[in-house]
Amino acid sequence: MKRVFDFYNNLKIKEKIYIFLFGGIFYSVFIVSVSLYGTKQLHNNFNSMSENDIGLILITDDIKSQLSKLQNYFIDQISTNTINQTVEKNNMENEIKVINDALNALQTFAAQRGNSDLLKISRNLNIRYKAFLVNGLNAVNRDSFDHEEAAEDAIYDISALGSIADRMNSELNSLITYSREGLSEGTEKFSLYIQNLLIVLAVTLILSVLIFFVVGLFFTKNLTKRIKALSVGVKEFKEGCDDCKVEDDYKDEIGDLSRDFNSMAASIKELIAEQNRANLYLDEKVKEKTEELHMHMEKLEKVNKMIFESMNYAGKIQNSLLPKKKLLTDLMGDHFVVWNQRDIVGGDFYAVEEVENGYIVALIDCTGHSVPGALMSMMAISIFDRIVKDKEIIAPDAILKEIDRHLKSLFGGQEGFDEDGLEAGICYVDKKSDVLSYAGAGISLFYLDDAEAIEVKSNRVGLGYSRTPDDYQFSLHKIANIHKYSFYMTTDGIIEQVGGEKRRMFGKKRFKNLITSFQKSPKQRQKELLLEAFKQYKKDEPQRDDMSCIGFKTH
Repeated sequence: MKRVFDFYNNLKIKEKIYIFLFGGIFYSVFIVSVSLYGTKQLHNNFNSMSENDIGLILITDDIKSQLSKLQNYFIDQISTNTINQTVEKNNMENEIKVINDALNALQTFAAQRGNSDLLKISRNLNIRYKAFLVNGLNAVNRDSFDHEEAAEDAIYDISALGSIADRMNSELNSLITYSREGLSEGTEKFSLYIQNLLIVLAVTLILSVLIFFVVGLFFTKNLTKRIKALSVGVKEFKEGCDDCKVEDDYKDEIGDLSRDFNSMAASIKELIAEQNRANLYLDEKVKEKTEELHMHMEKLEKVNKMIFESMNYAGKIQNSLLPKKKLLTDLMGDHFVVWNQRDIVGGDFYAVEEVENGYIVALIDCTGHSVPGALMSMMAISIFDRIVKDKEIIAPDAILKEIDRHLKSLFGGQEGFDEDGLEAGICYVDKKSDVLSYAGAGISLFYLDDAEAIEVKSNRVGLGYSRTPDDYQFSLHKIANIHKYSFYMTTDGIIEQVGGEKRRMFGKKRFKNLITSFQKSPKQRQKELLLEAFKQYKKDEPQRDDMSCIGFKTH
């Protein structure tokens, strides 16, 4: 028994399940095969016996039927011969042959069965049939001319034939009864065997279920107990058990898993101990670094505060350099100015200077944003003031050329300034002659004429860039009767802003349609409508550039 348990312990779970399943299948197939074989043998015997008994009944019925026909034939012939004193030679060979064949078959069947009673009855039927046949043929063929004597002979012959036929029918009925009893007995035996077989199968099934239930219960209980032990070990290990082990001597998968768990638990404990030591070291380092980081953060916050305060102050300085509102109103009358830097300070600025017979309006977009752009714009403001105030140059194209020359003289030959410069749009409004002169470098002029926005395009160059020729001639445009028109200049911060459902640029076409739509509104209202339209188009998109726009109408 110990060897059996040792063999069982060394099996894998899969092998145990296979043995259990194949053993059950083999046992079931064996029981079913034995039952089917016994049933088949009994069925064959029953079929053979049934066929013999049924064959005997059929032969007997055939003999009775043909004997009755032959008896009736003989009686009919005797009656005809007696009454008419004539003999009709009808054909009797068929009935005689059928009865002979049937009696021979009966005798053969009796010999095969080996039953003495059946052989005796078969011989008696053959003897009586020959007597019946002789008497019948003699009575049919008798020659008689005495009517009274012929009638007596006929009665005697018919009585003799009837007596022989009755004895034959009696013996034939005995054969039928014998066959029916045999068939009934065989049926009862077969039915009894089937009942006994069903009982045996039911008992076998119950025993099989009990056996497999007991074996399965043992297997399941053993498996559940070991899995539970492993689960308890895992739970204890999770809760921090110092010496968690799962005892399992089986060689199957659960046993391997338990041993692997024990090995893993030992390794993890060692790793945890090592990790704890490392954590202590790291905690010290983290504490040191945290203190250092805190110090750096304090310094960074101070620096950021200083930068932010400096930026705000720079923004105030930049705002202070812009034209005062009173000057704008006195010179331009109905106007609006949008100056919306992306950061606290930026590279866009605008300037308005009073000159002889009118004023000059300039909108300038310098390279860069934030501090670099602001520094560039402040330098450009200084250059613009020097050109207009000190040198008294008022022609827009000449102003652009002077700005380009000054910037190139400042940046020329210095590394890193090849792509630094600015774009500008400059208008000189001569109120006396009612004429506006315009020149642009990258910033166009728009004006409204009978509900149509007309763009006066700028030259497609920038100021201060090395790629702009030194002798470049800027185009000068003049517009008369300017009191009838409204004028607008905008930097690319509005035109190139991305937004809308398809994330495309705002564009010049949309800008022209916008200023056309609100031309009858006062300029301050136009400013509100412009900013609202820009906001709705931009939505959640970030502002990409500094944006500035000037709108005015001379008075």
